[in-house]
Amino acid sequence: MGRYAYAILLLVMTILGIIFALRQVWLQHLPMAHLRVCEPHLSSLISQLGFYDLVRELFYYGDECTPVQWKFLNVTMAGWSVFFFALLIINSLVLLFHAIRNK
Repeated sequence: MGRYAYAILLLVMTILGIIFALRQVWLQHLPMAHLRVCEPHLSSLISQLGFYDLVRELFYYGDECTPVQWKFLNVTMAGWSVFFFALLIINSLVLLFHAIRNK
């Protein structure tokens, strides 16, 4: 039962990770005219807003981190994150199938 729960938890977390990484890749490829003005720094948002308002602000106004500052083999950090989260999804599916088969 423990391996099954671990595989499910790993799968859910990696799916969330790849969603966030894909959103970052999408934001980095939008033209600057489509982006909203930059919001205050994260530490000031944390001190001013509640949890749900903070999450909403981060998802609707999270464009202050869209400039690409680092690339390796012409792929951004967000692109590499998508790649490695995809590998983790494959790994978690393999673990899940092994857990189900050995039940």
